[in-house]
Amino acid sequence: MSMGPAGARNPAPGAVASKAVHAAPEKLKIFISYSRADTAFADELVSGLEFDGGFDVMIDRHAIQEGEAWKDRLGALILAADTIVFVLSPKSAASPICRWEVEEASRKSKRILPVLAQPVGDVPVPEALAALNYVRFDEGRSFMAGLTALRRALKTDLSWLREHTRLLERAQEWDSAGRNENRLLVGSDIAAAKAWLANRPQYAPEPTELHRDFLQASDQADTARRSTERQRAEALQRSVTRTRWALGGALVFALVAVLASVFAWKSQLQAVDAKLTAQAAQLKAETAQKDLSESVLDLQAAEKELSENVAQLKKKEEEVVAYYNQAGKAFRDNAALKFQGIVARHNIAAAGIKIDPAPSLSDAELLNLLNDNAIDTIVNFEIESRQRYERSYSRPEWPSGASGVTIGIGYDLQFATAEAFAADWSDLPADQLQRLSAAVGLRGEAAKALIPQLKDIVIPYDMAVTAFRRSSQLAQSLRMTANAFPKATKLPPDCFSALVSLVYNRGASVSGDKRAEMFAISRLIQLEEYHAVPEQFRAMAWIWDRNLKGLPQRRADEAKLFEKGLAEMAAAHP
Repeated sequence: MSMGPAGARNPAPGAVASKAVHAAPEKLKIFISYSRADTAFADELVSGLEFDGGFDVMIDRHAIQEGEAWKDRLGALILAADTIVFVLSPKSAASPICRWEVEEASRKSKRILPVLAQPVGDVPVPEALAALNYVRFDEGRSFMAGLTALRRALKTDLSWLREHTRLLERAQEWDSAGRNENRLLVGSDIAAAKAWLANRPQYAPEPTELHRDFLQASDQADTARRSTERQRAEALQRSVTRTRWALGGALVFALVAVLASVFAWKSQLQAVDAKLTAQAAQLKAETAQKDLSESVLDLQAAEKELSENVAQLKKKEEEVVAYYNQAGKAFRDNAALKFQGIVARHNIAAAGIKIDPAPSLSDAELLNLLNDNAIDTIVNFEIESRQRYERSYSRPEWPSGASGVTIGIGYDLQFATAEAFAADWSDLPADQLQRLSAAVGLRGEAAKALIPQLKDIVIPYDMAVTAFRRSSQLAQSLRMTANAFPKATKLPPDCFSALVSLVYNRGASVSGDKRAEMFAISRLIQLEEYHAVPEQFRAMAWIWDRNLKGLPQRRADEAKLFEKGLAEMAAAHP
């Protein structure tokens, strides 16, 4: 949602909710809930999800006018969504409108995925979010890594969620028709619905009371119907029995001369009846034993799953406590550098510089601005070194959890289409390309099961780097860099490459105190004060704990790469 400067909405007459994407019905429908203070981050999130192609993203970009029925408008967007993505920050946590959106989503039993854009500190988090796991986008986490984790989470439990929607629609039709018995489930549909209700994934939304009323009414009606049919069968059996005895009596009176034969026939009939009765009793006992065994197995499986979930939650709690202890130390140790970055931001902002529009360049033209130094910088931070790749990543692997089969430099086949995979990896031998294509779109256990059949495939490092250059993730980072730093496309390749490496790791947002240096870089490039840019790269070290060498060192390497480009520019234009 959009918020005014003081946390209230500023109206736009006739404002209507706008959709960020018009997608086919089979796409997962997502509503973005956010505070206007986080607009820049929300826009980047929408761009990343749109690029995936598998989501229909809905976002309210308009403010609220006094007297407007805004609850009806936002309520309709929430009702139409399969999942609510809540951008969590100090502003959104404190916003009454954002809290209303969370409560409305919970009331409608919608799945909510909170993404942590900024740590909320002491600001109370809405109760419905407090018990959920966050998808982290805050400092020290690669923006692309956060986006990948969000896409993976959104695609989790899709079948269960779609069945949730289908059954709710059936239940609403039944309720709207006065709960007419003709609208209820019958036969195997009832058993399937019971299995769906019993197998709710851990973090899926609770079924609504209407769900439960609908299933209970269907079950009761089906039981009553089967009872009626059984009574009819028993009545028919009694009629047959009466007829049999009447016929037997008539035969006794008519065939007195053959009484011995009649007794023999009656004895044989009784023997057959006794045999059938015994067989029926045995079949009933076997069926009861089978049902009992299946119930015991289901109970054991549920107990095992509960134990595993408790262990995972305890481990996650320990990780969160350790992270915040470490983050607090980093903030205290680097307070002086933070102050310098914020001062630089506000000094440059005071100049009132207007940003030029981004140049209109194709993906191919942007890729030509990227040199091998940038590729090496990004790749080395993703997999450490060529030696590490050849030792650990050259064969197809399944990282764990909801991952797909992963090849090359972090290329997860579950997010690829068949066409994109064939284009990205056209250098592979035809037989290997065909075998790997079987893993496209698969995740979790289905992907894991394919690994033994693919372990003999070895992908050379140079081929992996070539595929990385073609990947959609890199293309998206190039476009984001050009949009955030328009004049950067005119700089030497080394300078542009340093900026791409920065955006690939942190995203392109320049809003917020922790992005003061990125704000300063954008204005310095606009002013063509290039000599001051490397110092802003290095000043970002205050954000991370000095004991965590990776990200401060990456910023230092990017600063050196930018300086190298400036030296080449100075030599070319003395």
